[in-house]
Amino acid sequence: MAGKPLFGTPFRDLLPASIRDVPEIAAAAQSLDAMLCSGDAEIGNVLIWSRIDSLEEPMLSNLAYQFHLESYEGWHLTETLEQKRRLVKEAIKLHFYKGTRWSVERVFELLDMRGLVTEWWEAPDDPDFRPFEFDMDMEVTHAIGEGFYRQLLELVDALKNIRSHLRRARIAMTARSKLPMVASMLVSGVFMTLRPFVMGDVEMRVTVPKSAAIYHTLHEVEIRPFGDNA
Repeated sequence: MAGKPLFGTPFRDLLPASIRDVPEIAAAAQSLDAMLCSGDAEIGNVLIWSRIDSLEEPMLSNLAYQFHLESYEGWHLTETLEQKRRLVKEAIKLHFYKGTRWSVERVFELLDMRGLVTEWWEAPDDPDFRPFEFDMDMEVTHAIGEGFYRQLLELVDALKNIRSHLRRARIAMTARSKLPMVASMLVSGVFMTLRPFVMGDVEMRVTVPKSAAIYHTLHEVEIRPFGDNA
């Protein structure tokens, strides 16, 4: 048996020479080969963490449950396998620093978004900023709807410390794509405002190559309470 690899070697060849040629034993050993080979193929699956970059959705979901990511700590906002893998890889570190500014901004980065925290002491000229309040500026590439916006706020609330309170959340949607040297492009957007919500500044910026034609529009729609003509 010396020198024979364990995987891929017929079970009969692993038996002592004194019994391997006994017909009954040889037949029994041959009948076990299929079962033993299938077990050999699954042994590699025992190694989970070392295969994190090749794990698929089911196992990543199990790891998210194990590391307590399945609620509002970012898992509900993942869209790709790469995002899920990055979040699982840093799960322990995110929980270790949970309640800090770093954890809030870092999880946005892991989800291919941008989140910037401005704390009350960083804006001494703003008289409306009260102690332990903070503003959140978010840049996303996802279409912004009520459900998605609420999920972003739930993410911030899950990772911030209990003492701090979100004063204002500003969100921007960015679309990036590669354009050839000569191209045309159409960009449009719609802002819908529900009164008495007060909308701040609206800005649309587009960067294009030197040889390009572009047309972009921005529409603002206001929905007011019935009878409000102000």
